[in-house]
Amino acid sequence: MTDYSDRIEPESADTLEETALSLAQGKGLPVTSWQTGGTYRTLVEFVAATLADASVARAAIARGYVMSLSSGDWIDRVLESQYADVRVPAAATIGTFVATDNGGGPHTLTAGSIIKTAGDLQYRVLVNTALPLSSAVDVSVQAVALGSAYNIPNNTALTSVSSYPTVVWTNPEIGATGTWIVSLGADLETDAAAAARAPLKWATLATGSPASAYKYWALSTTGVTRATVDDGNPDGPNTVRVYVDNAGSVVALQATIDAKAPTGTRVTAMPAAVQAVVVPAVVTVDRSKSAAAQADASAALVTLAAEIDIGGIVREAEIIERVMSCDGVIDFVMGSSWAGAPNIQLGADSIVQFTDAMEFIEQ
Repeated sequence: MTDYSDRIEPESADTLEETALSLAQGKGLPVTSWQTGGTYRTLVEFVAATLADASVARAAIARGYVMSLSSGDWIDRVLESQYADVRVPAAATIGTFVATDNGGGPHTLTAGSIIKTAGDLQYRVLVNTALPLSSAVDVSVQAVALGSAYNIPNNTALTSVSSYPTVVWTNPEIGATGTWIVSLGADLETDAAAAARAPLKWATLATGSPASAYKYWALSTTGVTRATVDDGNPDGPNTVRVYVDNAGSVVALQATIDAKAPTGTRVTAMPAAVQAVVVPAVVTVDRSKSAAAQADASAALVTLAAEIDIGGIVREAEIIERVMSCDGVIDFVMGSSWAGAPNIQLGADSIVQFTDAMEFIEQ
């Protein structure tokens, strides 16, 4: 494999100056008598500084030429020039909260009303919803901004910003889905994700549409960040299933696949099953940082859940590490009801949805 290490790191002016002086000395020139500020030494310094600028440009171009060595704007340039592609855009979380009236109703929960978490992540009610006296109703909500941070765990503490004094908001799982989320929020595609996805596009040129082609189409669909392909004829001869982490993206992906899959192959886009994992921990936090530490600990579970692949492993040690890394967290003890031994292997078609059952103790 080609080693690009000597091409992707720029050389400093000092290094280039030393190289130039060594070359001159090798030619018999009296470099040791060239004083700083003198004509010859100044010319060498000028050339070295000019070459250093060129070296920075050369290193950047070399990094950009190879996707795996690129970052930032260079990723965008490589996507455009080599793959006729762009980053997958961000998406907003859409889901269902439950509003329960504690005796002050009836209410009309108006579209645009805001519900928020302790960490001030805000969600907007999508449609006017009637809430009868002492009753509970499902309410469709959408995050006010794009991003995966809004994919909060089930049963997160919620409060209403709008004036519904007797209404309690919760986000339990919908039925047996394992999650309250209908469509996952997603961040703008990262450098690493783009670098991993782009080379898969070459598989789309094959006439038989190999598994990597389906994975490319899946990962190019807004809202999808994880995908896996079962091409072992799961539904009979010439059948394929494409599992994605976002149920809200399945319809769009199916339309893409229907237009591109070869004749005679039946390909079905499917949402990955959501496997609920309860985190029953006792977390000790610094009293002076309690609110922020609790919000950060819950956010750490969201981030970790988004990084565990379909069919991946939920590792107890990683949960502990993520929460302990939050500012203000002093200690973490996993409860005896933790389902891992110590880890949890997800189903081959499953993603994890953490249920935050952490108890916080101030110290």
